[in-house]
Amino acid sequence: EISQSPLAQINIIDETNQYSKSSLGIPYNIIPREFAFCNHTIQNPFELTVVPDMRLDERFQNHPAVMGEPHIQFYAGVPLTTPEGFALGSLCVMDMHPRELSKSQLDTLKALAVQVVVNLQLRRNNMILKEQQQELKTKYEELEQFAYVASHDLKSPLNNIISLVQLLKKDHQSQLD
Repeated sequence: EISQSPLAQINIIDETNQYSKSSLGIPYNIIPREFAFCNHTIQNPFELTVVPDMRLDERFQNHPAVMGEPHIQFYAGVPLTTPEGFALGSLCVMDMHPRELSKSQLDTLKALAVQVVVNLQLRRNNMILKEQQQELKTKYEELEQFAYVASHDLKSPLNNIISLVQLLKKDHQSQLD
């Protein structure tokens, strides 16, 4: 909607592959990093990559998605960059025709990319919290088991001591009488 482009993706990239996490007009897929447009976008983690006509850009003119299906000619990608400066992937829009985006469209794509990163970080933090919660639950159960065993182990000697004290009291009382 923002760019009036028929193709859009949110991609995450690692050392070897690009993973489409959300996609419009292109199937979700995993592609080798060397074929990923996103690979070029994350090279400059704080700048947009805009290619008005990919057929004229030497980085892309022989790319299979430019030369063949889906015949991508326009690309605009915003790096998904963490506050620490680490580029996770990209938010990109593409078209089968050469074109330009207005400053307002580019600014809106940047804002949307920031929101994607915020959501990814929230999801990551939520996963960490769930893991910590599970660890705490496990430790609580272990502590509960320890307390049960310790209570049981302490009860028997304490009962013996109480019995011995009562016996000594009776013996002492009988000696006084």
